[in-house]
Amino acid sequence: MFFRKITSALLTTVAILAISSTAIADSLITNGSGGNFSYELWQSKENNNNRYYLKIWKQEVYPDDKPLSIVHGFESRDEAVGYFDCYYAQKAVAFCPKL
Repeated sequence: MFFRKITSALLTTVAILAISSTAIADSLITNGSGGNFSYELWQSKENNNNRYYLKIWKQEVYPDDKPLSIVHGFESRDEAVGYFDCYYAQKAVAFCPKL
């Protein structure tokens, strides 16, 4: 009985720590679509700096399939969405961000 309580407490602690570290790592900021594509914009903490990345799908399979592409390296939300608008949604934008 004592062994079960300790095991249960230990497993609960490990589960809470695993969930906490996952939540800190990446956060979904927003999603959208344009042209034939859909995206999710994610934020990641790297060395106390906010970095952003896009997960991109063909619109007809979003969100049920794996992303067609994951593009890392954006310094802002606007830069990431501008990249999607320019290269995937084919919208007329003031500039096309390059990575």
